[in-house]
Amino acid sequence: MQYIFQIKLKSITIIENGKVKEGEGSNLLSVAIVYPNPQMQAPTTVMEVQLQDNKTLELKGIALKDQIIFKGLIVGESGIDVEISAIEKQDKIASILHKVFGQAVNGALSMIPGGGVVSLVTSAARNTLASLFDQAEPKERLHKIGKGYMSLHKDTPEGDFVVQLSVPEELKLIQSFVNENGQRATKTITLPRGYNNAMVVFDIKKYPMPKSPSVGDTLV
Repeated sequence: MQYIFQIKLKSITIIENGKVKEGEGSNLLSVAIVYPNPQMQAPTTVMEVQLQDNKTLELKGIALKDQIIFKGLIVGESGIDVEISAIEKQDKIASILHKVFGQAVNGALSMIPGGGVVSLVTSAARNTLASLFDQAEPKERLHKIGKGYMSLHKDTPEGDFVVQLSVPEELKLIQSFVNENGQRATKTITLPRGYNNAMVVFDIKKYPMPKSPSVGDTLV
């Protein structure tokens, strides 16, 4: 039996959010459903989220339409590809998303109350499995702080679906802070390759694929 999958974003937990200054910067979350069926390559959702070190961001406080990542048919082997990046300057978010999605992003960036989610844009597909954030220019200083993948298929059970994210390449962050003497200082944090830095939890529900009407069937 084939199923229509409804996949909602439930929560995001991060250990090191990758910001270089206290109270500044933002995180970008990218979620792609990899080749779910012959009609779709990899529908991708990108969110700007405000993540705090060693805390969980619960998404249950936002509207249902903003929680749903995917609703469609899964045929054969698919998967969820998740990535979190940190960006130093929040005003660069819109320009990065515009480069990734082109005109589709125009007018899509709006405040979503609750949960710390401030922007959401969905792409119909992306041409390759390469990271969306690789398209950002070096001066925009995106730090990849977590990447993970989990297989998805018709027998995947309903309920919580957990994707663990690790640091794809060693990352050194020079962070600025105010010390106990009230002076600004810096410290270097090294995130080694493979460091388990984040966990994203989705909620999966499955609905049997409706039967197509046959010749002679009566529609009511």
